[in-house]
Amino acid sequence: MQRFLTAALLVCGCFVSPASAGGDPDLNLYLEDTAGVSGTVDVDLTFDNTLGLVAAWSVAVCHTAEVDIDSVALGSTSATVFAGAAPDFETTNLWPGEGWSSGLVIDFFSTVHLEIGTGYELYTASYMILGSPGQVADLTFCGPELPLPTETVIAMQGGVSTVPTTSPGSIEILDESFYFSFADMSVSYDLVTGDASFSACATVREDAGNAGYPNDALAFSMSVEHDSALLTATDVSATGVIAALDGGAGPDFFGTNLLAGSSTIGCIFAYAMDSPIQFTSDMEVACFDYDTTGSLAGDSVGTTTSLDFEATGDPAVANVVVVGLSEVPAVGNSGSIDLTTGGFRRGDGNGDGGVDIADPVWNLAYLFQAGPSNCLSSQDDNDDGAVDIADPVYSLTFLFQAGPVIPAPYPNCGSDPTPDAITCDNAFGCP
Repeated sequence: MQRFLTAALLVCGCFVSPASAGGDPDLNLYLEDTAGVSGTVDVDLTFDNTLGLVAAWSVAVCHTAEVDIDSVALGSTSATVFAGAAPDFETTNLWPGEGWSSGLVIDFFSTVHLEIGTGYELYTASYMILGSPGQVADLTFCGPELPLPTETVIAMQGGVSTVPTTSPGSIEILDESFYFSFADMSVSYDLVTGDASFSACATVREDAGNAGYPNDALAFSMSVEHDSALLTATDVSATGVIAALDGGAGPDFFGTNLLAGSSTIGCIFAYAMDSPIQFTSDMEVACFDYDTTGSLAGDSVGTTTSLDFEATGDPAVANVVVVGLSEVPAVGNSGSIDLTTGGFRRGDGNGDGGVDIADPVWNLAYLFQAGPSNCLSSQDDNDDGAVDIADPVYSLTFLFQAGPVIPAPYPNCGSDPTPDAITCDNAFGCP
């Protein structure tokens, strides 16, 4: 009975909340500041929890008349909050012209909770732009003034509800814009050393509402911030349509600067201004390489960080695209980096923590005797994206004939630096 009462309390917003002037400083909800020209724009609702185990939450978000709510989707955290699966209970309501509300219970039996962590992605709300260039829509955490009396509260383990600290967001309506974006990604680091390496690739897209769309872009500058306590920038390289310029020779100018907490790019496609690009879709332009700093060594929980498009450097490098003789501002869509332990160890097909004669035997049994397979990525010994007869041959050659070393991640656990169609979603054979 109690588990259903908890869900009902969330929906109606009937938690008894303690008095709090600014909310609990250890529970923080954030609405994103973003911008757009026309159509719809997405706004993330994120959560930092430094208090304790969270059992449930409800939120209510209001907006001003310059935009209207179009849809709301569960963020990456909410969608997998029940030990990798969907929550036991979730309901979201849209109130056109006013806002939206949602309630979520992770586990009716209160055995699974959201642990302490930062950067949790709870929701992505999509808003239709209704206003005119120069206007700014305000997004705020609100309360029972919506049609349902939902309040913004966090329910901790044991059912005690707490009012969080909340930060409003905004949507600036621009004359025209481009979008710089990173995809969210998960990176596995070695539990013992805290080491991992990964590459995050940025894309550029023009807003279809721009005057003259699609426009001929001639250059861009890009600035990306990262948390220097967790990540070190090691390289930035031109990729995609930028690397393909001049028959594969690349752009005439591609200057980069690696700083303690950021990386910047200045790119001119051609000095003669005769090689424009029309960014009609999300087109890859550059990849940023990072190493973890080792600060997570021994940390079995991991954390979430982000790559953010923010003007940095001295002088500051802005996020802009050059069209004709004009600079058009770029709206940055941050990328969430989920740093986790585990991953897999290539060559360790049987998952016993080492690579030895038993592993090619395991592979042969899988291939020709209908043997089991728990992690195909660990069985892809030569890292060619497939598991076949070449893999046990490769590992036997490595083990007994001084053949090539098994590709990373080896000998330590980690993520696949060359993603392919085969995966290993669990921490197979790794701590």
